[in-house]
Amino acid sequence: MFALAVVLTLAWTVLGVVAVVALVHRGVTGHRVPAPARRRARPGYLRGFRPVLAYEQPRLTARYGAQHERYRTAVPAWLPRLHPWRQPADQKVSKQTIGIERVS
Repeated sequence: MFALAVVLTLAWTVLGVVAVVALVHRGVTGHRVPAPARRRARPGYLRGFRPVLAYEQPRLTARYGAQHERYRTAVPAWLPRLHPWRQPADQKVSKQTIGIERVS
């Protein structure tokens, strides 16, 4: 069952790549991609990444806890950010907070 999910995810991801290529094509040539290709590509992109998010999000939250939740609220999943995410000053990561020690 897992292998089938992986194959389907890859297939839908390929359709998502088609959507990106269509956008680049229009930007470069000024011509629109035919409507049937656009209609198939958009849902394929979304169907391809929903299973990935459903698989990853609980595992990342279990592993990183509140830090991952803060990151998820600050960084949108589907839209690109126009500026980089900056962690609050009181939550900066240092060698001491993650437990790195020099071993001789």
